[in-house]
Amino acid sequence: MAKQSDIDFRVVAEGDVVESSGSLEARESARRLGDVEGSSYTTFEGHPVAWAFDVAGGEYHRILAGAASSEQRVLLIVDADHAFTAMLYGKALVSSGETLTPHSVVLVDIPPEASWHCDSFYVSRERLDGMRDNDVLVVALHAHECSPSADTVEAAIERRTPDLVSSPDPRATEAGFAQWMKLVRVLRRVLRLRELDAPEIIIANDVELAKKIWTNHDVRALASWPDDLRSIATELGLVIP
Repeated sequence: MAKQSDIDFRVVAEGDVVESSGSLEARESARRLGDVEGSSYTTFEGHPVAWAFDVAGGEYHRILAGAASSEQRVLLIVDADHAFTAMLYGKALVSSGETLTPHSVVLVDIPPEASWHCDSFYVSRERLDGMRDNDVLVVALHAHECSPSADTVEAAIERRTPDLVSSPDPRATEAGFAQWMKLVRVLRRVLRLRELDAPEIIIANDVELAKKIWTNHDVRALASWPDDLRSIATELGLVIP
């Protein structure tokens, strides 16, 4: 059996793929949500292994994504201009091999074709009309929202986008953005570990990682610390003189 890394996956448009029973069922589900204006498939040996549909209706579009390897489906709410990239992220999330649990934060590999960078998503507890029991709504995180605490992330998202719309961080296309998101996550993890009185060696490892990331000049150019991280950033010397 071929290893996953050896498989030649292709991202194809609707007219280039023979539908499977799973993708056909998902397409019909998408049609019940509204007008299907676009689709994206990932195939292996000509067969669809992941799919996503862009559904118009109302102020925003909905993305419905599924995969042959999972009974779970992922939904995102986006502006029409972000539908293609959202379909790629939807497929990546549902193909991760993990069950997405409501009120959690998940990391995902960035699809090469994505027009904006986001490696962190919040799995919402909210339910939308037309969702099945195991479907989940996910929201793309902006850098300042990244945290290991689902409660912290949920509150930040509700302040920024009460409609739970996924959108790119305004700086998502800038050099160093991926490392900046990682640095925010690491510092919030340090704060959480201190609260839990974790072993000092574990905390020290994360502190060292944060300082290493800070040496990247592209990261420094993006530095705009959220309120909860200003104190620890100053403590660790992660400030621009």
